[in-house]
Amino acid sequence: MSDVYKNNSVVLTNNSQTTIYTVPTANADIVPKQKPVQAVVSSIRACNKSGGALTLTLVNTDASVGADVTIINALSIASNTAIEILEKPLVLENSDVLKATSSATGMDIIVSVLEIS
Repeated sequence: MSDVYKNNSVVLTNNSQTTIYTVPTANADIVPKQKPVQAVVSSIRACNKSGGALTLTLVNTDASVGADVTIINALSIASNTAIEILEKPLVLENSDVLKATSSATGMDIIVSVLEIS
């Protein structure tokens, strides 16, 4: 078992859904073998750099159910403001995908993750 600390950042440049982080997918056919991974997301920080309020939507494409599960929906963030989205850690599993959508250009997101395999 190994633990790897990571951070992933994105600059949202339009109002389309953007992948922030994907939990590695188990794959025994590669060298070295990719074991199943669980990811503990300890922080999701959003910063609105624009001159007006923006909304942020975060979803987890949950591989185990094959659907998007909404974490926050259209959360309004004031201009020139940074906020912490999570109150408690979020556990993601093998092949889950964390995605964000902003109402307009000007939102930065950084995610801090502990990968456990």
